[in-house]
Amino acid sequence: NYSSEIKLNSLPQDARYRMGLSATAFDDEKNLTLGEKNFSEYFGGICHKYTLKDGIKDGHLCDYYYYPEPCFLDEEEFFSWREYLDKGDKSNDAINSMEDVIDNSKEKYRLFLSILKNKIKNKEHTIIFSGQGKKEGLRAIDYTADILDKEEWTYQMITAEESRKERRKIINGFERSDIKSICAIRVLDEGVDIPVIKRAIILASSSKRRQFIQRRGRVLRKNDDKDFAEIYDFVILPPAKYGKQGLKIIEREVARVEEMGRDALNQNDILNFVNKYRGLYEIA
Repeated sequence: NYSSEIKLNSLPQDARYRMGLSATAFDDEKNLTLGEKNFSEYFGGICHKYTLKDGIKDGHLCDYYYYPEPCFLDEEEFFSWREYLDKGDKSNDAINSMEDVIDNSKEKYRLFLSILKNKIKNKEHTIIFSGQGKKEGLRAIDYTADILDKEEWTYQMITAEESRKERRKIINGFERSDIKSICAIRVLDEGVDIPVIKRAIILASSSKRRQFIQRRGRVLRKNDDKDFAEIYDFVILPPAKYGKQGLKIIEREVARVEEMGRDALNQNDILNFVNKYRGLYEIA
């Protein structure tokens, strides 16, 4: 976060010794932004790395299974996305509008309901990361909550609206299992340690590497009652016949699957997933 100009300028320039510690210092180490370059120069570059694989091997993090769930945009959704892309508008509003189209795929919510019904037997200690946009006039988190209500899940929502005290009360209830699951927007992405989390369902289809890496980190904390963690991730894809026009979506989603699943126990399944959808869209 200190790659922003205001925060970077707030750091002491006469400090003789400087050290930074971050799980996600850069979004893309091969393509640093100007702010990230300045940030890296301030600290003198990366001097040591301790990877997720190291953390799992050394027993500081738990093993995990990663389940990418393919969701196809329908034609209307895809052409709405293309319309924003073709305008060439790179403003935050335009980018957010493109993200919203992907984030609110109809098939994603149908598949979410199917997973709740058929794949998750034990609801306890599940966290659901909702998108930030709107779905059918509702906030995405409220739309998600309606689905949970219909499936009779015991949950609480965490957004940016609660006080710190209220949030702590919800988390304490979750840790005691009084509350089976938490449905959250971005507020639980970073800086929260809840080792009892056994399962993450990632409905928010973020292209931001920092965000999806941090979300994986929420569920990999060690806990005596947890042998492994599970992560369900909804992978948004264009209709097969529009693959060449939707390469931007495919490339970002497949890259996320590869990174999120790199250290998972079911790596063969993930490799098969990646090869299948690269083959479907004829991507080298």
